[in-house]
Amino acid sequence: MTQQSCNVSLQPMPGFHREFKLHDIKRKTHFQETLQKRYEHQNIAKRVNDLAARFENKQHLDETDIKAYNDLDDEIVELILSTAKRVGRVDFGYQRSADLCIAGKTIRLHKAILSCIRNDIRYTESIKSLANELNHQLPSRDEINVRQAITNVNEAWKAKRIVEKEDGERRARWLEDICREIARETGQDADKTYKAMIKCALSKGMFKRLKAILKSEWSALDYIEIPNDKWYLDRELNELYEFDNGIFVARSNFVEDLFEDYGSIKVLPKGAVVVEVEKSGDVIQVLNPESIKAPSWSRVTKPEEMEEWLMRRNKRHLQQMYIEKSPPTTEAFAPVLADYGTSELTDEILNGTVDLESLDVSDEM
Repeated sequence: MTQQSCNVSLQPMPGFHREFKLHDIKRKTHFQETLQKRYEHQNIAKRVNDLAARFENKQHLDETDIKAYNDLDDEIVELILSTAKRVGRVDFGYQRSADLCIAGKTIRLHKAILSCIRNDIRYTESIKSLANELNHQLPSRDEINVRQAITNVNEAWKAKRIVEKEDGERRARWLEDICREIARETGQDADKTYKAMIKCALSKGMFKRLKAILKSEWSALDYIEIPNDKWYLDRELNELYEFDNGIFVARSNFVEDLFEDYGSIKVLPKGAVVVEVEKSGDVIQVLNPESIKAPSWSRVTKPEEMEEWLMRRNKRHLQQMYIEKSPPTTEAFAPVLADYGTSELTDEILNGTVDLESLDVSDEM
């Protein structure tokens, strides 16, 4: 290392700084499989071999060589740590208890009541059954309006959040009641099981609180990856994909190597390959369907470039309805939607009082 670095001694990173532990066998296997896929996606093995061949014939390394080595090393470490973080993630969901179940069912009941009030329909049998289960008196239609129903839904959500904050203690009390019932029915001593269950519930609740304090729910975006090519073919689904300003648009095949110009937004499949195409009117022809070229990606790390790509992606996604020429974007719908989606004609249609014969509508309408 001293000779290769021009007589500059470099201290390697301590081994324990790169270590992590996964005691679960399933998670270990999942980690290895996930890391292998990420290595293949980033062509790590080939890049390491290329870098080794580049260094082999050099007696001294310049700053460019050292930077290339460090960048690749940082990327490998980042892949390992991010994969371990993803695979080793613990489920910190709320612990179930009788109180939490009741709170969730209460929200469902009030949302169902709100739906009945808004749509002016009777209470269904399932709503009545749920109300009886919760020992809740259903209000008559004259006693409640939409605003009061919305208020009841919000209050039910607030009550559920209180239960979630005390999930450990409430589950502990619930387990205690269960253990006492079991001991009463079977005559067995459930103290040992009860103590272990209580300790687990309280520890999990405390750990969830500490995690919320020490680590925020959201983290900054480090990088995004952009494909280097525009057209991709998936032979299994028989679909042609175009990368258009941050999204992939899938086009269906209708005969041999010809695809429709109309497409829908989808995620690029894993088995897609890079192809060349030729557009003629509303038809797209794949020129090299036998291609085996795998997709390659470029990493964008500069914040201003990431922001630009995200804005382009969002803009393209929001324009999909206009590109597809959906009915609400046509001239025939303009009088109905007006500027803000509401008009006198809209109210008449919703109220069922519109006179269709008096309207001068197009064939499309």
